[in-house]
Amino acid sequence: MDQKRATPSKMLTILAVENVQRSRDFYRAVFGWSVREDMETYVEFDTGMDTGICLYERGAFAKNTGTPVLPVMMNSSTGVELYIYVSDMADTINKLVSANASMLAARKVMDWGDEVAYYSDPDGHIIAVAQG
Repeated sequence: MDQKRATPSKMLTILAVENVQRSRDFYRAVFGWSVREDMETYVEFDTGMDTGICLYERGAFAKNTGTPVLPVMMNSSTGVELYIYVSDMADTINKLVSANASMLAARKVMDWGDEVAYYSDPDGHIIAVAQG
């Protein structure tokens, strides 16, 4: 049986956050992304790719599904991470440190060959910065 495949024209990763402005400032400082949409409860970044990273205020995010958004526990794993390939690892790590990101795992070469460092954003979302 031949099934049609859904081919997205765009894909967004949306993070529920406590304070949209704080998180917007954090991601702009670290990655330099320009803002495509900037509202009180929602921010969408232009990452320069066909995928985007968005920030949505936790309460407004919960209204969409009618279910509560569980808080991310700092220095723990939710089983989700933003895995972002960067051109200058040292510079990106310096920006993460300057933006007060919490280091979860120091920069090292992983079994799959990528060099990766793990940090968390102000809401505890895991950010892996990598070079392959």
